[in-house]
Amino acid sequence: MSGKPAIETTSWLDHLFRRIEALPFKPWVTYLLLYFGFVISFQLIAWLDGLRALGDFSITTFFNPVWVPAGLAGIHYLNTEGRRALKGFRPVMDTDEEEFRMIQTQMSTIPQPVVLSIQALVGLALFLVARTNPARLSSELQPGTATLWFAVIFMTLGFSNLFIYFYQTFRRLKLVSRVYSMVKQINIFEQQPLYTLSAFNVKIGFVWILFMNLNIVAFVLQTGPQATTFPLMFIEILLVILVFLFPAWGIHNRIQRAKEVLLTENGRQLEATNSKLNISLQENEHKDIVTYEKGVAALVSMRNEIGKSPTWPWDIGTFRSFLSAVLLPILLFVIQQFLVGYL
Repeated sequence: MSGKPAIETTSWLDHLFRRIEALPFKPWVTYLLLYFGFVISFQLIAWLDGLRALGDFSITTFFNPVWVPAGLAGIHYLNTEGRRALKGFRPVMDTDEEEFRMIQTQMSTIPQPVVLSIQALVGLALFLVARTNPARLSSELQPGTATLWFAVIFMTLGFSNLFIYFYQTFRRLKLVSRVYSMVKQINIFEQQPLYTLSAFNVKIGFVWILFMNLNIVAFVLQTGPQATTFPLMFIEILLVILVFLFPAWGIHNRIQRAKEVLLTENGRQLEATNSKLNISLQENEHKDIVTYEKGVAALVSMRNEIGKSPTWPWDIGTFRSFLSAVLLPILLFVIQQFLVGYL
């Protein structure tokens, strides 16, 4: 059928995520074990290379390994949540099962060519830097050491995950906008199904907030506060706002138009009923007066209910979560600056 998304080859990351889901424990346990595995590996290789004395630990050894498992966990989490959100949205979508499955695949997987291309480009760039000036990767890395090449592999996975997540974010912006356009009919009194996708957008923003806070911690632990910290945080917050508002703009306009239609119809009914009430008052028709008074009251009550109905596809709890996600890194950054400046 024309206009439908093409079937894509899922990536090796998607196969990895399915294997993790098949394990007898929760996925977060796997990522926690992966983190400790990287910590131990970094420490052992540094000892074997003689970069650190046996038994000598560094705080960066415990912090740096978080990037790969955190990136994988973020991508995995949002793939799962995207599939779940789309399933909850299915009842209000005007599409057939074939197209729905295709959209669900796009929402919850990553194309193999995208993953391999990003990883190849990032790996090549890091390899060239490691060959020419490894100190640009880290002051602790020395040419020709196993630690250097282990770090290159690790950084390739870590930076690739960030770019893959960036790609998935904008891909989902387009998908969510498209899914909203498939809503069969707007019922302003029953908007609960619409909330599932807005809640999913908040979760995308939460993961970006997590990555940004990890960056702030990295700057403080390794080099102290830098001038780039605040601009990066500002860019990330703008991205979070974009993720929350952009996909919902189209459905917001549709809800607004549906609300205006109801208000217009209500106004006409109120005007007609009020005219009949005035005629009954003039003719002293007491029975009709009571009937039309009740009618006017009911229409006014309905008008108030229509006026109070939201035009954005999220409830107050989701909106509060969004504000918390935006304000939290600002608060942490201010506290961090205070501690560094005055303590």
